[in-house]
Amino acid sequence: SGNTAGNITLGGSINGAYTLDLNTTGTTTLSSTVGNTTALVSITTNTGGTVLINGGAITTTGTQTYNDAVTLGANTTLTNTSNTITFSSTVNAVDATDRDLTFGAGSGNVTFTGAVGTTYNLGTITDIAGQTLTFSDAVTANTIANYGTLLFNATSAKTISPNITDLGTTTIQVINSADGAPGIITFSGNIAADTITIGTTTKAGSALLNGTVTGTNINIVGGNVSAEASLGNFANTVTVTAITLDDNTATATATFSGTSQTITGTINGLATTEGTITVSGTPTFVSTIGNTQRTSQLTINGATTFQAAVRTNALTTTAAISNGTTLDVASTSSIGANITTSGTQTYNGNITLSSSSSLTGGLFSFSNVTTSGAYALSLLPYSTSFTGAQSLTGLTLGSTLTGLTVGASGNTATITLPNAISIAGPITI
Repeated sequence: SGNTAGNITLGGSINGAYTLDLNTTGTTTLSSTVGNTTALVSITTNTGGTVLINGGAITTTGTQTYNDAVTLGANTTLTNTSNTITFSSTVNAVDATDRDLTFGAGSGNVTFTGAVGTTYNLGTITDIAGQTLTFSDAVTANTIANYGTLLFNATSAKTISPNITDLGTTTIQVINSADGAPGIITFSGNIAADTITIGTTTKAGSALLNGTVTGTNINIVGGNVSAEASLGNFANTVTVTAITLDDNTATATATFSGTSQTITGTINGLATTEGTITVSGTPTFVSTIGNTQRTSQLTINGATTFQAAVRTNALTTTAAISNGTTLDVASTSSIGANITTSGTQTYNGNITLSSSSSLTGGLFSFSNVTTSGAYALSLLPYSTSFTGAQSLTGLTLGSTLTGLTVGASGNTATITLPNAISIAGPITI
C-alpha cells in the first residue's frame, strides 16, 4: 500500500490466501502471475491511478475490484470463485498490439463501468457459461467470444465494435440502466446469440445493428411508461427463428434500414396489435409477419418484398410492396404506392390514398371500407384473371377518387360492383 502518488512494482509472483490492497494514484505494475499457486482471497486497487497487468493471470477466491484504470500488457485471464469482478474505470491494451481478456472457469459476474479498448483496443474478450458481463460504456475489441450473457446498459449513445460469437447458451441484452428514452447502442460487428433482448418491461432499450444478426429469438420490449420506447434497427441480414414485439406501456419497434438485405424469422406481437414494423431500407422478408399475433402498425417507406403471408392491424405505404403471397389489414390503410401479392389482399378498414396506386392480387376482400384521397385506384389481377369472383360490395368509393380500374384484359372472373359509384374520374372495368 503506497498511499502516495508513487509507483508500485511487484516484480515476482504473488501467492497466499490473503487480501491484497494496492493503493496509489501512480502506476501499479503486476509483473508476474497473481494467485497462480495459492489463490489470493481478493485484490483491490484504489481510484486515481493505473494498474498494469503484465503477468497474464490473476486468481482469487473472492472479489476482484479494479478502481484504477486497467492496462493489459499481456493476454490476461482473471479467475475467482463465483464472486464479482469489477472494473470501475477504463480497460485498455498497453499499446497497439491487441491483448485478450479471458475470465476463467468458475468466475462470477463482471462489470465494466468505463470504456473498454477505446485507447488501445483489446483482442478477444471471452466469458464463461452462466456468467454475465455488463458493459456501461463503449467497447472496442476484435471479438467477444460469448458463452453466457452480455448486458449493454449505457444511458447514452455508445458504440460496440467487436463481432460477438455464440458459443453456448447465450443472451445479449440492450437495456437502458436509467428511466426514460434510451441512448442508442450501435453494434458495428456481426452478432450471434440464442436470445437477443432490447428493453425490458421496466426500462427501454435501443440498438442499431449494422452487422449481420443470427440466432434464435429477438425480443423488443417497451418500458413501463410511455417515454420508454424500445427500438431495434436492423441494417443488415437477419437470420433468426422469431422476432417478438412487446409494447408493454410504451412501444416496441423493429426497423429494417438495410439495402437489399434478407430478413428470415417470423415477426409477431406478444399479443394482438402489439409492436410496430418500419421499413426504411429495401429488404426481403422470407417468413410470415403477424401470423400468430398481428403487429399494431406496418409502415413501408422503402421498396419491400414479402415472400410469405403478412397480417397487420394498420398499414402505411409510401413505397412499393412486391411479390407478396397474402396481405391482411385489420383496420385502416394509408396507401401511397403499388402493392402486389399472388394471393388475396384483405382490407377491413378505411383506405386513404396518398398517391395514385395499383393493387395487384389474386383476389380482393373489402369489408366496410371507404376510400378517400384525390387519386386513382387500380384493382388488378395478379395474372390474367382474378382467381375467383371479385366482389366490391364491401367497398365505398370516395367522391374525390380521380379514377377506378378493376380487372385487366382477358379477365374471365365475375366482377360485382358496389350498388352506387360516384367518383371524380373515369371508371374502367
